[in-house]
Amino acid sequence: MLRGVVIAGSAVGTIVGCSILVKDFTVTKYSGDETLEGKTVVITGANCGLGKEAATQFAKRKADVIMTCRDLEKCLKSRVEVVLKSGNKNVMCSQLDLASLQSINDFVTRLKKKKKEVNILVNNAGVMRCPRTVTSDGFEMQLGVIFF
Repeated sequence: MLRGVVIAGSAVGTIVGCSILVKDFTVTKYSGDETLEGKTVVITGANCGLGKEAATQFAKRKADVIMTCRDLEKCLKSRVEVVLKSGNKNVMCSQLDLASLQSINDFVTRLKKKKKEVNILVNNAGVMRCPRTVTSDGFEMQLGVIFF
């Protein structure tokens, strides 16, 4: 009985060990040193959490970062931190409330006026566990913010 358990354990250990070795030798590892110079990144909900960290990481890679938030004042405060951490001054803030189609259209118009081509879009903004409300356009809040 014990011998069977030992053999089965050895077989499992060998299979797991071999799969780890195969993965280590065949999968390219991410080094994180790629440059994104000349690329424009738009991040929604960029004033805190994952959005702010994404802005910092893209800025460290020399991308032109556009941080978007509902509250422009909060965005500007977060921008200062991103610029200090990344050393990249090509970080801009723009007001964008995804609960308003008018705000979305205004943001797109501003982008077009600047003739900015968006290379990377990080759809980070969202709402959770909010009371049942509707956007200014009549959509349920979560659906309006996340989908439209």
